Amino acid sequence: MSKTATKARTTGLETVLVGVGASDENRVDRLVEEAIDVAAPAGATVVLAHAFTQEEYAENRDRLDFARDSEVT
Repeated sequence: MSKTATKARTTGLETVLVGVGASDENRVDRLVEEAIDVAAPAGATVVLAHAFTQEEYAENRDRLDFARDSEVT
């Protein structure tokens, strides 16, 4: 087992999820940098997820031409 994998198991931290939205445009770089600072010592992965408001979701679903009742969520 690698040293990184061992360290991750010891700390229990495997993933840091950073949720961002449209209002985070000016601070997303800082949020990601801070998440990396937390994740790196544990060898954890940083995952960035964009959260949409209901309106943003509907607009993007329509723009991408997904049917309202499709399985796309």
